[in-house]
Amino acid sequence: ARYINIFGKRFRIDMKTDRILVICQQNVGRSQMAEGFLRSCSSSRLRIVVMSAGLKKIDKMKSKYHNHPHPDVIRVMREVGVDVSRQTIDKLNSTMAERATKILVLCDKKFLPEFCSRYQNKIIYKTIEDPCRTGMDIPTLRKVRDNIKCIIEDIFCYNREDI
Repeated sequence: ARYINIFGKRFRIDMKTDRILVICQQNVGRSQMAEGFLRSCSSSRLRIVVMSAGLKKIDKMKSKYHNHPHPDVIRVMREVGVDVSRQTIDKLNSTMAERATKILVLCDKKFLPEFCSRYQNKIIYKTIEDPCRTGMDIPTLRKVRDNIKCIIEDIFCYNREDI
């Protein structure tokens, strides 16, 4: 087993989960946060390939935010020591879903394209409040960030503080 320190705790990483795809609607908030947390798990010893993607308004979001996460998402992630400023906005396609060993869906599954039905055995659904609906305010983003952090810990890491 391999262990790393993350979020101030010692974790054992599930090495079977090496290619993780995170999906939300626009790929400017929730999925970017999750991607950032998962990338912080990765190191030269642990090879976790992480990508995130959105489902709609992707071209509009790329233009509006210069192909990067929402500026306030970058800000709240920096508060916890995770830099997402270099991550990019991407649109979900079937190749991404096919290559992933696990797919974490953070929006309502009704928004997923039809091709995702082929990958139900790899999909984990964890609907998180869409911060875009409340105007991406900082308190909401912090709450969403903290919820996503807990999800990442629960699904992809096993807390091993006793080691």
